[in-house]
Amino acid sequence: MADRRRVQRRKRNERTPEDNRQQERRRGERRRHERVAAEIMVEVETSGKRTYRRTGNISIGGLGFHAPIPFKKGSEVRLRLKLAGRDGQITVKGVVVGTDETGRGTRVKFVDLTEKSKDKLIEHLQLFDAPTVIGRSPFPPRPRKEPAVMVREGLLLCESLGVEFRLRGTDKVVGREPTLADIVLSHPTISRRHAHIYLQNGRHVITDLASTNGIHFRQKRIHSLVLRDGMVFKIGRVQVQYLVTKQV
Repeated sequence: MADRRRVQRRKRNERTPEDNRQQERRRGERRRHERVAAEIMVEVETSGKRTYRRTGNISIGGLGFHAPIPFKKGSEVRLRLKLAGRDGQITVKGVVVGTDETGRGTRVKFVDLTEKSKDKLIEHLQLFDAPTVIGRSPFPPRPRKEPAVMVREGLLLCESLGVEFRLRGTDKVVGREPTLADIVLSHPTISRRHAHIYLQNGRHVITDLASTNGIHFRQKRIHSLVLRDGMVFKIGRVQVQYLVTKQV
C-alpha cells in the first residue's frame, strides 16, 4: 500500500502537506543550534536511577550520547555536566527526545537552561574553537596574539614512574589496567580507566572518565583540559608533563 501511494504521488506531482513538514522533530533545537563534537562525561539521573555517559555532541539546545541511556523517550532527566574552564559544572533538566532501535535514549533536549549555565556552556564550546550558532554572541571576539598552533605529535613525560608516551591523532585511554588502557600508569591512585586523551581541532585534550582521584591542574581538580606545550598536571597523584614534539 505504501509503495502504491508513493508511486501515485509522484505521478500526480503532489506537494507534501504543510502539516507534515512542520513536525516537532523538524522544529526542534537541531535546526536552531549547531551541534559541536565536544566530548564530556555527563551524570544522568531520574527516578532515583543514575548513570554516566560520554557525549558525542553538544549544543546550547541539548546533547547526544555515544552510548544510549536506559531511559525511554519522554523521560524527564536531571543532567550534571562537567565543562571545561573555571567552575564549569552546571546542572540542567532535560527530556529524552531521541532513542535507538531498542527504545533507549540517545538525545536529550534541555528544558530549563539558565542564562548563567548557558554562558558556561558557550565558554566550553569556545575553548575548543568550535562554531556555535546561537544568534548574537554575548561575548566580543577574542583577539589572537599569535597564530594558532596545530599539534601533530605530543609527548607525555612521567618522571616519577620513569616512562614516557607519544601522542598522535588517535584516541588514547589512560589507566592502570593493561587490558583496558592504551597508556598504562602503574600507580595505586590511577583508576583502571582513568582518562581519555584525544585530538580536537589540532590540540590534545584530556578528559576525566569519572575516576576516583581525578585530574588536577594548578592544585584544582578539573574535568577537561586542553593541553599546551610545557603544561604540568597530575593524573591521580602522578605528575605528568606534556610537550609538543612536532607542530605546524
